[in-house]
Amino acid sequence: MNLLQIVVAFLTAAFGSLLQGVVGVGLNMFASPILMMDQPRFVPGPVLASALLLTILMVLRDRTGIDLRGIGWMAGGMLPGTALASFLLPVIPHKIISYILAGLVLAGVALSLTGLHFPPKRWILLLAGFVSGLGSVLASIGGPPIALVNQDMEPKKLRATLSGFFMLSGFFGLLGLIPAGRLGAVELHLTMWLFPGVIVGFLISTFFVGKLRGSTTRYLLLGLSAISALILIGQTLLS
Repeated sequence: MNLLQIVVAFLTAAFGSLLQGVVGVGLNMFASPILMMDQPRFVPGPVLASALLLTILMVLRDRTGIDLRGIGWMAGGMLPGTALASFLLPVIPHKIISYILAGLVLAGVALSLTGLHFPPKRWILLLAGFVSGLGSVLASIGGPPIALVNQDMEPKKLRATLSGFFMLSGFFGLLGLIPAGRLGAVELHLTMWLFPGVIVGFLISTFFVGKLRGSTTRYLLLGLSAISALILIGQTLLS
């Protein structure tokens, strides 16, 4: 890691954490493509570890709004999705997985913009958790499916619920990387360069929390989800 790479890693983690600290998602979506170009081994392990730290901080801050029932059903889908991804990671071409995940996210955003909402039914929460588990391990981007399902929540409840789910998915996602050989000493070293940016971004986000209306948050979530899918497609085409 040279000085320029360290500065890019810090600023990327800080801005992504600021974004997620206010809206509920953003760190993985924003940071993964940039960090992949900065140092490919930042993804997926160090990014997932950084997101885990951020979500722990956010759960402690917004815990009174958390929806434990919703998290439980989404986690029920996330666990098999994470397990499947840990087996697919070494054997399935990354491009195929990336295109599928990006396509699902863009389809969900398009349906939402037409006025269709995803009611928090059990099977929908399970499916969103499953796709999120796949995306977290395979591409470090597991936020869009969860964000789409919960987009109509009040902002504080949204942040708390997303953070609670991402805390669980981050932990199991990191465990899933171990048998795939993607979480070793190098990845742990790179993680240490991201943690300061995560903490700074989270602290700054506390000054903006509560200033966004629910409708604004919803459209930000849809926009971030679409952008992350398009970036994933572009990144895959160039790889």
